[in-house]
Amino acid sequence: LKTLPTAASALEMSAKQDPKGASTSSLEFEKPIILLLSKQSLSREQMNRQTQARKYLKGMDFVELDGASREHRHARNELFKISKLWGRYPQLHLKAPDQSEPIFFGDWEKLDSVHSNGTLKQEIMAIVAPNESFSSAVTSSSEQSSIMTANQPIPPLLDSKISPGDRVNGAPSWATGSVLATGATAASKASRANSQASEEKSMPATSEDQFLEKADGILQFEEDKGEKEAIDEKKSDERMDEERLKEVQSTASPIPQDASSKRHVSSKLLKYAKPLTWENSLVGLSINGFDIGTSQGPTADANWYKEVSDALEMVAQYSGGSGAPQPRRRLALPDKVYPTAHVALEGHGFWLSWDVLDAMEEWARAHAEIEVHSTQDNRGVSVMRSMDGEKFWERKNTSRARTSGPQPSSFHFDWTYSTPFPGKVEGGEWVELDESGMRVDLLTDMSMPILFFDEIVLFEDDLQEHGQVQFSVKLRVMPSCAYVLARLFIRVDQVTIRVRETRLLVDFLGISPSVYRDVTWRECPWELLTHNKLPTVAQEWHFDGKETPAWQNLLRKIPEVDPPKGVAKFAKLEPSKALLVKQLNNDVEKALQISGGMGDNSTSLDYLEV
Repeated sequence: LKTLPTAASALEMSAKQDPKGASTSSLEFEKPIILLLSKQSLSREQMNRQTQARKYLKGMDFVELDGASREHRHARNELFKISKLWGRYPQLHLKAPDQSEPIFFGDWEKLDSVHSNGTLKQEIMAIVAPNESFSSAVTSSSEQSSIMTANQPIPPLLDSKISPGDRVNGAPSWATGSVLATGATAASKASRANSQASEEKSMPATSEDQFLEKADGILQFEEDKGEKEAIDEKKSDERMDEERLKEVQSTASPIPQDASSKRHVSSKLLKYAKPLTWENSLVGLSINGFDIGTSQGPTADANWYKEVSDALEMVAQYSGGSGAPQPRRRLALPDKVYPTAHVALEGHGFWLSWDVLDAMEEWARAHAEIEVHSTQDNRGVSVMRSMDGEKFWERKNTSRARTSGPQPSSFHFDWTYSTPFPGKVEGGEWVELDESGMRVDLLTDMSMPILFFDEIVLFEDDLQEHGQVQFSVKLRVMPSCAYVLARLFIRVDQVTIRVRETRLLVDFLGISPSVYRDVTWRECPWELLTHNKLPTVAQEWHFDGKETPAWQNLLRKIPEVDPPKGVAKFAKLEPSKALLVKQLNNDVEKALQISGGMGDNSTSLDYLEV
């Protein structure tokens, strides 16, 4: 399957790209003064501040780092870790001669304040060139400043084994680290004024400070202005935001039918997040360190069907036992499959996604533990015999005829497509919880606007008029959280009703985002519908795509069954053990290097124990 075209589409390809060689945490720049900004900002105020910051640094030897460029993504993240101001522009970082890491000098407020005092250049040069005279350290022309572009990538990052996307506890290390304190200490040696400001920044943050820091980009606080001036400016900003969002949305997409018909984008999106585009097409948004996007796309063509069917058949062959040779199992995929349909969330070292290839691969792999002519169950996948089963297989055989002319009995597979797929995750592991971590208060908070909504379908089939199967995924993004509902609905007339749901919540309001998952399986044989006070008329179980309250209540009445072994009913996403071990090894290596240079007889273990 790895050789087949991927179904995660444009978002996965763009979101996972990091600069080559960016596998370390130390930063090296050609010049000691680094101005971190964003050239793709949609905020007029931020762009004005960045322009003013350039003027403040005129005549100084500085370099610009565009944090919006994917080429500089890792360097941007490392600077954010140092400043503890994630996603805030502009920022000024300085490289002292005796420091291996850049020092955070300050954000826009600090930069503007020091410039107003008339001491900006003196304080900067006292850090980057303490042994040089001020007149010789400052250049006479702003032409010496350089701008990093895609054609001039940043120098390789050095001396660490942490990958660019590595995180601890699902959050960037700045959330709990004290890198800023080190930078502040170095700055204090240069200037008493800098020392006082640095000490304030390095003090432990109160719960209110942490809330305000985390609320940046989610909650907006108006500056003190005259009432009329504030209202006029707000209306002007809203008009500009709406115009820019419409411009992004109206741009013709190079991929026909890429967006689903149910996608909704709020005009308030730009107040809380940044639009995520791919080849001039709006695919999602970036919010609180997460890139979130969707795509629907057209149904698969004949070549895709043949290529994927052949690959999945190899996966689905019975792999257990040493008995009689098993006939080759043949597969027939659902009638409607959407190869480019996906929902994906990437951020803080995690990747979560739903697409049809992953769902079908999980379904095919479950067959490998089932003998071809067996009715046993494996992870919710079994070959269901029904009154019209033979006719169903014959029709499937005819519709997917092959030159070899296989016998109908070789089509012995789960023709209800009951995949146990709960979603794909990378960079983390699901840790079982005793109860659900879903915060209903966030999902029902009417004060928070729905910034982005979409519903996509991975595959569907009418089971040759014997029922209905559909795998759909809904996504809702609000300033406070992101919510995903993935549902596999199966109706086999006069046989059974199945519903398999995965709910995912990304809580943005904590010190670092938390990811929770609930998995619910429901099933009821047709002969037990009456016993469970459920309708027995097939038409009442027909899903027409409209998610009404009556339909939701009907599904909730279906009895629950246990998910397969290895799939927790309630879980929280934590960084994988491999990433934690890598982080620990890196910390130990640094500690050993420090202990080796202490100049005394203490052993490495003694140092680590201390």
